[in-house]
Amino acid sequence: MLIDAKLLAADRALDQAWRGGVGVAKAVTHAKKFTESFRFDVMMKDATSIVSAHHSCTSDEALSRIVFVSQHTNRRLRDIAQGVIAAEAADGQALAVHPPRLYRFTL
Repeated sequence: MLIDAKLLAADRALDQAWRGGVGVAKAVTHAKKFTESFRFDVMMKDATSIVSAHHSCTSDEALSRIVFVSQHTNRRLRDIAQGVIAAEAADGQALAVHPPRLYRFTL
C-alpha cells in the first residue's frame, strides 16, 4: 500500500502542531490544502477514465479533451470533472432526471 506524499505531509504538520500546542490553526489550514488537492486529483482521474471509456481513447487524450472543453467554455476543470462524474452516475442509476450535459467531448 502506497501512502500519498501530500497526505503524509499534512499528517506530519498536524502531529507537530499537536505536540507543540501552537500553530494548530495554521496546521489545519495546511492539511486542508493538501486534502483538497488530493480530492481534485482523484476527481480528475475518475473523469478522465469516464471520458476515456466513452470515446475509446487513452487517458492522456481524455484529459486533453477535458482541458479543451475547459478552455473553450471558460469553466474550471473541477466543474467539468464534477459534471462528467454526475452524468455518469445518473446514467448508471438510470435516473429519470439527468443533470444537464453541457459538454460534448468531440475533437
